[in-house]
Amino acid sequence: MADFIVDYCVPIEDITDKWRLGLTVYTLDDHEWELLGQLHNVLKILKDTTLYFSHGTPNLAMVIPAMDYIDEKFTNYLLMKDTLDPAI
Repeated sequence: MADFIVDYCVPIEDITDKWRLGLTVYTLDDHEWELLGQLHNVLKILKDTTLYFSHGTPNLAMVIPAMDYIDEKFTNYLLMKDTLDPAI
């Protein structure tokens, strides 16, 4: 769902037209859009891994390198304190 929302942020903003339609409680502010983009990038690793393993029968020789890759990526994200929001 985050893929869709990030890709279609402009139409979503138009649909929830803040003033004309009275849907301001459902709109995201600029900070929330930024958080969603950051969260999307972090969660994409898990999505890609899930899709990869759902196409076949994973074995230990495949799973351990994938887990190492996920661990490395998450560690790198943890070290990006200056560019990522603390909520992420």
